[in-house]
Amino acid sequence: DAFLVLDSRSPSASKVAELLSATPVRIFLPEDFAAVQHGKLLLNLLNAVNAMSGIPLGVMLMDASYRLVVAASMSEAKAVFKAMGITPRAARAPEKLLVRFFVTLMRLPQVLFEALLGPMCKAREHALTSMAQDLNARKVPTEVDYFNGEIVRLGKRWGVPTPVNERLLAMVREAEAQRRELI
Repeated sequence: DAFLVLDSRSPSASKVAELLSATPVRIFLPEDFAAVQHGKLLLNLLNAVNAMSGIPLGVMLMDASYRLVVAASMSEAKAVFKAMGITPRAARAPEKLLVRFFVTLMRLPQVLFEALLGPMCKAREHALTSMAQDLNARKVPTEVDYFNGEIVRLGKRWGVPTPVNERLLAMVREAEAQRRELI
């Protein structure tokens, strides 16, 4: 299910959409492209936590301590977005609930989390985020500067503290440096 999100304000967006109309790629042209970009950024903050955990995504999400770090990272991002006047949203229906409720889900008591999301975690018990895969394969640098680094930069610009994202950024950069030494 390939899809591409284009900025509807861009003059070339409709031409690109027309060129791809005969392909299996689904095109989304949201009115508020910035909100969709920030929604995707919000969900990608999971990457650094998974990369640093050293365990598969589904296993990591079953551990409340990791979920609380994810929730804290995303809460900082939401505070930054609020200061910017942006409400993050998703381009596609499956992600809409995640963008809206992911932080709440990460903070659920263990028994509720397992009941609601245990099967989803089980299905991802061997999955790794792209950042975790890159670190494992020694493909550095990772995209951490575009994810957590962006939250840190925006937080500084808008006067919003981002200590969790700063720490995650530092940890992944240190892991990248260690991987470089092994190459």
